[in-house]
Amino acid sequence: LRGCQRFDEAGRVNTVGSVLLPLGAYLGVRAGASLSLLLAINVAINVVLLVLYALLGRRELRGAPGAARWAPRYLREMASFGGWSMSNRLCGIVMLQVDRLAVVFLGSMTGLTYYAVPASVAARVNAIGTAVAGLFFSRASALHAGGNRATLRAQHDAVTRLLLWVTVAAAAPLVLLGDAFL
Repeated sequence: LRGCQRFDEAGRVNTVGSVLLPLGAYLGVRAGASLSLLLAINVAINVVLLVLYALLGRRELRGAPGAARWAPRYLREMASFGGWSMSNRLCGIVMLQVDRLAVVFLGSMTGLTYYAVPASVAARVNAIGTAVAGLFFSRASALHAGGNRATLRAQHDAVTRLLLWVTVAAAAPLVLLGDAFL
């Protein structure tokens, strides 16, 4: 199964989904769609993506040399990586909503309307880092599986510098210009 760790193929399907989901929502809104139609469009696009992932997985398993074996050690390694990736995404989603919940509970719904837009702009600083970190962890998993410790260390250092500079560049207008920038 280590030979099947081809993140470029899965990334292509993910890119297709990243384009189709907002495009489908845009076309649905332009057509005057109701909430039920927008949900149907979303579900249909997700079904298409699941089919693409299933076809990709079947092709990879068919192309594996000999009979594919389920090695528990490799499955644990992949489950560990997948588990950390999933928990990272869930924590990110929750963290982006906790401040809004606090505003509602400590203030009011009216306060939330004044807070939501600036908070969404400020959250873009985290969105950039999350995308870069996801890219790095996919690459890091492949490097770790191949035992390339020196390359893994070099990639980690490069990603850390990239994240630092991108975060500073995205946060600087918010910190320096504040309300005028928003």
